[in-house]
Amino acid sequence: MQAAAELVQMPAFHYELARTLVAWAMLYVVGVWMVICQQWSDTRWVLHLQHESHSTSMPLAPWPATALLQDQMLDFLPVLERAWISDKLVGTSIIICIIGCLVLAHGWRMRVMLLRRLGWMVTLLYLLRSITISVTTVPPSTPLCQIAPAQTAWQLIRATPDILAGSVGQCTDKIFSGHTTILFISFLFWRRYATHWAFIAYSAVHTTVGITTVLMARYHYTVDVVIALLLTFFVHHTYYAALAQAVQSHAGLCFDTVDCQGDSVYSMAIVAPKPEWDRDSALGVDTSVRVSSPDQFVRKREPLSNPDSDAGDHTPQLNHHEIEVVESLDLHPMHRVYSGVEYSRPSETHVLALGINRPFGSMFPRIVAWMDGLDLRINS
Repeated sequence: MQAAAELVQMPAFHYELARTLVAWAMLYVVGVWMVICQQWSDTRWVLHLQHESHSTSMPLAPWPATALLQDQMLDFLPVLERAWISDKLVGTSIIICIIGCLVLAHGWRMRVMLLRRLGWMVTLLYLLRSITISVTTVPPSTPLCQIAPAQTAWQLIRATPDILAGSVGQCTDKIFSGHTTILFISFLFWRRYATHWAFIAYSAVHTTVGITTVLMARYHYTVDVVIALLLTFFVHHTYYAALAQAVQSHAGLCFDTVDCQGDSVYSMAIVAPKPEWDRDSALGVDTSVRVSSPDQFVRKREPLSNPDSDAGDHTPQLNHHEIEVVESLDLHPMHRVYSGVEYSRPSETHVLALGINRPFGSMFPRIVAWMDGLDLRINS
């Protein structure tokens, strides 16, 4: 109890908690917007049927088979009459993931950080889903789905929690599958934060069974599930890639052949790798780098000599330990200048293999760094 009281009084805890609440508040706002898009999709489907039948009456299920899309996987799988099983698998997946990762996390900061990351990733995925639902109306995946759009704004607000939980569904909110998104993001979190392979194995089974029941319950077409898997994987890995670049930029480190964003007062020199923070202060994992092959190295920004000085040569000099590292790695740097920044590349082959003319922009990594609270962990 005393430890909890001291934690609540810590300013760092207040900042971390506030940033996490922002993430989950954004998740709720985007979730409400997604529900509105789902309702609007059903309304567009009703208007389409009324236009085709030249009638103003509300169309009722069952829908004709010609109105549905052909799906090879749905033709193969049997129909799951107890559709609530799929809903329970989705709900328990995210709940067990949150509880399990919080228990396995080291320290209060990592626990808050995991909640914040989950909130932001689901927010981004729901925002993408609201766009895909809005631009294309897909027919229902089952002929028995009954459309009942909300008649008033208050009915829509009251139905939002049930719709987000999956207990109340729409008929045309197909691309892409929100059920699959929750199942797969839970698996990806287990994959990244689990401390034993048994947790990952459990999550893989849970996710596979859950996705199968989503199709058997005819909640989605197969293409909805495939797109959900791809986009969830993309958002998850892009988030961490941008965060990793932000960490490198803050630390003044560059890994592999990707250049850090810099300005004319920095140059690159190959130096021995040194971990700048522990696992609780940056990515939430061990950020130390182990040099085990000539292709693995670290480049650190070092300020150029004063341009106003009388010295004619402003080329940075390598220290003794830096020269030893270069020799031990047997690298053959290729010096180039990009936007006034002098840096070293390991070889021509690396440059050609990367196949780009400009390094990745720094705006998105900065946004992700703020979302993740990287500034809070560094300043603390």
